[in-house]
Amino acid sequence: MLKRGIIDFLTPDDYHPRVETITPGLLLAKGIKGVITDLDNTIVIWNDSFLRESVREWISLLKEAEISICIASNSNNIERVQAIADDLSIPMLCRSAKPLKSSFLKAMRVLGTGRDNTAVVGDQLFTDILGGNRLGLHTILVSPLSERDFVATRFMRIIEKRIMNHLVAAGRLALFTKLPMEE
Repeated sequence: MLKRGIIDFLTPDDYHPRVETITPGLLLAKGIKGVITDLDNTIVIWNDSFLRESVREWISLLKEAEISICIASNSNNIERVQAIADDLSIPMLCRSAKPLKSSFLKAMRVLGTGRDNTAVVGDQLFTDILGGNRLGLHTILVSPLSERDFVATRFMRIIEKRIMNHLVAAGRLALFTKLPMEE
């Protein structure tokens, strides 16, 4: 087995400024048939329920391309996560405990996909990217939609920023020009 260091597990396969720039064509070209997406600061602003029309269109495009999608959120607010998932007509998992492998394995069972054809999309290195990489899934980091975050996440963002600067300097992560925060 190939030994990997923590930096390898925190390095996303791809980076996009927003979920909407991840086209079905890009996913299909990589053999992706299912997407596990984070919720807060990935498809909606943290602790909010407002869905931008562009996110609705993105979900529709994935469905049209026969790419399954599931929300996997660490949020404890089951009602809010369920309401958003229902609005988008996609399944959801709440209290996922990412980056535990079990949360991603459960999402893959919901999607009916395997490790070789599942992508993880999220805004956090230590939950979404780390968890996906531990299982060998295709990982896609997106810029957070807002600077508003859960208190523990705000602390982790300080560490993430240092790691991302290291990855960029080492040529392991190419960042697009970031879009302004939507607050």
